[in-house]
Amino acid sequence: MSEERKLILKMLQENRITVDEADTLLEALMGKSGPTAAASSKAPPAPPPPPAEERSGENIMKQMGPSIENFMGSVSNLIGSVTSQLGPNFEKTIDGIRQNVTSRGGTSSEADTSAEISSAQKLSLPSACENLIFHNAWGDIEVSAGESATEIIALLEKKPMRGVTLLGNALESIQLQLKEEGKTAQLSFVGLDLLKSDQIKVHVKLQIPAALHLELSTLGQDISLSNLSHVQGECHLKSHSGDVRVEQVALKTLELETQSGTIRADQISEQFKATSRSGDILLKGSLYQASVNSQSGYLRIEAAVAHSLKAESLSADISMQLLEGKGKLELQTTSGDIEISGRLQAETTLNSASGDLQGDLSIAPSAAVSLISNSGDIDLIVRPDSQCKLDVASRSGDVECRLSLEGQEVNEHFLQGRLGSGEGTLTARTNSGDVLIS
Repeated sequence: MSEERKLILKMLQENRITVDEADTLLEALMGKSGPTAAASSKAPPAPPPPPAEERSGENIMKQMGPSIENFMGSVSNLIGSVTSQLGPNFEKTIDGIRQNVTSRGGTSSEADTSAEISSAQKLSLPSACENLIFHNAWGDIEVSAGESATEIIALLEKKPMRGVTLLGNALESIQLQLKEEGKTAQLSFVGLDLLKSDQIKVHVKLQIPAALHLELSTLGQDISLSNLSHVQGECHLKSHSGDVRVEQVALKTLELETQSGTIRADQISEQFKATSRSGDILLKGSLYQASVNSQSGYLRIEAAVAHSLKAESLSADISMQLLEGKGKLELQTTSGDIEISGRLQAETTLNSASGDLQGDLSIAPSAAVSLISNSGDIDLIVRPDSQCKLDVASRSGDVECRLSLEGQEVNEHFLQGRLGSGEGTLTARTNSGDVLIS
């Protein structure tokens, strides 16, 4: 490889010239090596190349003389150096490149759009609009309640992916449009037709009227909903692999869904449903009727339950802290452990095929508590203010009770007795695990 070619490639590697300029320089260099090289084919053979360590970039620069270090700081001087080696034809080529760039209105770097930009829009809603649908395959969605009841305020944060350069006003042309279909308004993008989702990210922040019913979805991006309250509100948030987050939200119906992302919800709703195939679900708040399901993700719930809560996991653990409420509880897992704490006032069932069951419980007179594990252990702390009958058994495991019970009957695999009035019930069963009551 000639020294001129090496110098051109070095300038390209250091981002001192663009790829197009490098191609033009190399073509000019090849043009020079055509007839001129043929005319000098009878020249004596060149001396053998120096040893490898002397052909490194630094030693080449030294061989070219001290003047090379004086122009390494700028592209124009570097190009001037190559021009002096390649002749006047090459200089004309460089001038042509510069004239083309000038005719486009600036340098090549000025014509590229690579920095993040933001733009705001106001979208007027039809008077009869009740539902809003928006799918964003290009970035996250953030939604909160706005002050207006007739329009949506949208902020778009647009940024090319790393290593992607866009020309002209590609980012500025990306906007949202609203289409009306009956009582439903659907948001979509314009200006993204020639771009792919791996080239650019467009994060969208929306301020919406609180009365709108929502259906929001993404692919691998996150969705967040905050500060939204409407007694008849309905909302469905779905992401394939992104996280879903809800904070300070009070609606009639709230449904959250993700395949592998994490669901975090701190909310109040009449009907709540959260589903994740492999992601965790972390729930806080006040619930009326709720269903939580994850095949292999961890479930952690800190909530007041007014009516009912059903939490299921195939292979992950479930942790439940009941803050208050008289709701029915049903916690079930196939191979994970279940842990529960709080004051139980209604029907409560904990069921695990092979996992352990643990509890720190106060049992009210109205409670009916059942704990069943096929092969796991059962370890319970029962608070002194509990009012219940205890009926505990293990087919092949040991049963131990450290409480002082009235009417106690106990042996190695069996325990019965009463705490307080005995109006509530506590039943525990395991086939091969041990049981400890303390």
